[in-house]
Amino acid sequence: MRNCLPLLLLCALLASACQAIPTHFPTPEPTSTQTPVPSATPKPPTAAPTRAPTPTLPPTSTPTVEPSMPHTLHFENAPERAVIYQPIEFAITTDGVFSNPYDPREVNLQARLTPPGGTPFLIPAFWYQDFDPQTQLPRGEPGWRVRFTATEAGEWTVQAVLEQPALESVPVKIRVADDPSARGFIRIHPENSNYFAYDNGETFFPVGINMGWGGEHPLADYERWLDRLAGNGGNIIRVWMASWSFGIEWNDTGLGNYTPRLKRAWQLDKVLRMAEERGIKVILVLLNHGAFSETVNAEWSGNPYNAANGGILARPEEFATHLEARRLFQQRLRYIAARWAASPALMAWEWWNEEDWTPITPQELVPWIQEMTPALRLYDPYQHLITTSFAQSSVPEVANLPEIDFAQLHLYDSSDPASSFQDISTLWHAQIPGKPILFGEFGNSAGGETVDSFDKQGLHLHNSLWASTFNGFASTAMYWWWDSYVDPLNLWPAYARLTRFLDGQDLALYQPAKAVLSSRNVPYRVLAAKDRQMIWLHDRKYTTAGLETALGPLIVTQQTPEPGWVYLPDPIEGLTITLSGLPAGEYTVYWYSPNRGEWLQRKALTCQGAGCLVEIPSFQGDLAALVLPKKAPPPG
Repeated sequence: MRNCLPLLLLCALLASACQAIPTHFPTPEPTSTQTPVPSATPKPPTAAPTRAPTPTLPPTSTPTVEPSMPHTLHFENAPERAVIYQPIEFAITTDGVFSNPYDPREVNLQARLTPPGGTPFLIPAFWYQDFDPQTQLPRGEPGWRVRFTATEAGEWTVQAVLEQPALESVPVKIRVADDPSARGFIRIHPENSNYFAYDNGETFFPVGINMGWGGEHPLADYERWLDRLAGNGGNIIRVWMASWSFGIEWNDTGLGNYTPRLKRAWQLDKVLRMAEERGIKVILVLLNHGAFSETVNAEWSGNPYNAANGGILARPEEFATHLEARRLFQQRLRYIAARWAASPALMAWEWWNEEDWTPITPQELVPWIQEMTPALRLYDPYQHLITTSFAQSSVPEVANLPEIDFAQLHLYDSSDPASSFQDISTLWHAQIPGKPILFGEFGNSAGGETVDSFDKQGLHLHNSLWASTFNGFASTAMYWWWDSYVDPLNLWPAYARLTRFLDGQDLALYQPAKAVLSSRNVPYRVLAAKDRQMIWLHDRKYTTAGLETALGPLIVTQQTPEPGWVYLPDPIEGLTITLSGLPAGEYTVYWYSPNRGEWLQRKALTCQGAGCLVEIPSFQGDLAALVLPKKAPPPG
């Protein structure tokens, strides 16, 4: 569990920031000229440094070794067969001894890969230590590894190569079998750049949640969370390489030598493998804002780059401009890509979580991204997507860079998503045209959500999932409070209720469409493809504000509702909606209850080519529909 810092401390931290920085608290109900303003990612756990630690130089826990020049280089137990898009791993042995196996200036060990009839390319090897899953203690001797995922069937050649002294292993042949069901890595959709697709062209619509870090037993936590997300149709998470979780460089390592944190790297291996097995994609956050902030979630006092800890920077903003800092971070990128780029679970690299909470300005960030992106792509032959995130706005001068593949929205707001998300989507797509807008963080409050929340049914979560889907975002809104709220209250079925409705539908084929509802008091959205449409209607009372009003008498008397009680407003009846854009013909309207996750009645519909009048059945809370050609297979 997170054990968030007390609210007073949260306020104090924000008060120390510049006045232009918004608070962590929910933004006010939007007016006609105001859309909710995103706020900072909530607090990390108290395990993150909150005061200056004892200064540490490069780690004393790493034994000093006497380097010796290598004379031999070969693969150990190299696999002879593989399957396309399934990773394999090689062990490389050498008699060379190196004082810092992470520094390519000392040892630049790589693998040369030659695809069938293609051009050879290089990927770096990485230094690896195995650990016992039960004791979490080192197991066996450390050594070199290479991870590789074939993207083409046929015969590949793999050869280990060392730059200085020049050594090459005996080439190894690997027969890679085809797999017609393999979909590949995630890309920008080739036909609709507002969405994502696999290598094979199949649309990928991310439905998921943040899982930034685990607790005292992180692997057990991730196994439980991933099982529950996957079991309810979810397919994406967002994971941080923070100092208290999977970060490989901090004040216990010093700069450029990651040996004291190889267990954390091994744990991240396991998390990515769990995700692979469950068909879940991962956005891997490389830098969290607190590590280079003195004001918001401040960790600068514990950062090994800080000169007070024996580092090389007097101020955190120098991280973007200091020559040696940039070299050291590129070295870290080399290790990260060497170890995790081959994972089929990896969807994207995220440079920063909410970089605008650091003192690094956009004018400094732009050239930094322009320098770091080709460095990362040099080590990542799979060319994974790259993103970054901000707390306060879209920052178009960064989001529109060609080096940034998709933008990311973070928002903590208590107002009704059914009403507010449309304006936000319109604004962001106007500022960042032609790119997916992934909804990377969302919550009712940045101050914390727990099992004590009055919204124990996850109504705000529910509304955010449906509103983001129907307003053109490239993903559902990814809720933040995964460990303190969603999991302990078992709100995972909210994902199943959406994915059941979307099953078999390709959102990249849909566009927002016009329709006329017989009432102005019910928010609604319509998405239209060539010969089919989706409808979502939402009662204005079906919000956390409505829920709080319904619970008001109980809250005053400090009582709780009866077991199994679920808030639903009074039924809405007698509505009609007139759809436009459907070709003349026969259709079937399949009605669906989003809050119960059940298909309801179906009705025949005849369209004459102008408007199609549809009678809406009575509903409580919200209601959805698929309008499909009469001959199309039914949903579900």
